[in-house]
Amino acid sequence: TQVTTGQHIHIDGAAPSWSPDGKTIAFTVNAGSPIDVSLAGIWVVDVATKQQTRLYASTVILSRPIYSPDGATIVFYNATAPYYN
Repeated sequence: TQVTTGQHIHIDGAAPSWSPDGKTIAFTVNAGSPIDVSLAGIWVVDVATKQQTRLYASTVILSRPIYSPDGATIVFYNATAPYYN
């Protein structure tokens, strides 16, 4: 089932991550996307309302957002190695 609409949902390479309570999904939008670079970062979408919120803005490649077991924190990989330039 599609839970997002519009330009914000261009997911780059990494699998989206469901929150432990199943209410939200975290995903990445990267600066290399064929969309406005100003949208790059870590996003979450509320499954019920389809509201998308950017939690973290970035100009580097991000991937693999993962919720903590209690759902209070999202960790992710921040690729700043030179081979990503």
